[in-house]
Amino acid sequence: MTILRKRLWSSVFVISFLLSLAAAPKAHAQDRFAVGAQVAFDRLPELGETLKGYGFRFTYAAYLPLISFDAELNSFPTHPSGNLGQTQAFFGVKLGARVGRWGIFVKARPGFAHFYDGVAQQRLSQRTNFALDLGGGVEYYFVPHIGLRWDLSDVMTHFGSGFLSSGPGGPVGTPLGTHGNFQTTVGIVFTL
Repeated sequence: MTILRKRLWSSVFVISFLLSLAAAPKAHAQDRFAVGAQVAFDRLPELGETLKGYGFRFTYAAYLPLISFDAELNSFPTHPSGNLGQTQAFFGVKLGARVGRWGIFVKARPGFAHFYDGVAQQRLSQRTNFALDLGGGVEYYFVPHIGLRWDLSDVMTHFGSGFLSSGPGGPVGTPLGTHGNFQTTVGIVFTL
């Protein structure tokens, strides 16, 4: 019962904090649209890889000041060392608040991860997989319409019965199932 109480009090604290941020006076009006570009890093131990890539994002602040719809597209190119290439697309909700120059948020975005071959053809048996991006981050606006955004995420990829046909990575020939992997992005944001 104490764990349930701790979770309840934690939830009450987080909701109260977000509501107090929403009620705080703003230095300037929040813009409804934002576009951005970022560099991305994705750690995939089940495939024996840590990918580096780039991406773009679009955000629509549907219900100011707390709820936005967020979309992101990332590309992780193949590498001569044998890394699989990967394209990710996520579409979902971003909850947070901005006070002055700072913003804090949490996000939940379903989408997909598509893998394409590097040096070893047919290394991964199932190429397009459902993925879920859960995480949060901070934004800092150093001028009114330009800021930096840093996301930290647990990207859960459902490989299902997909398997590796050759290394490096997890066991060869064994279904990969669902894996949660650390991913971070850092980028610039332009509000419109």
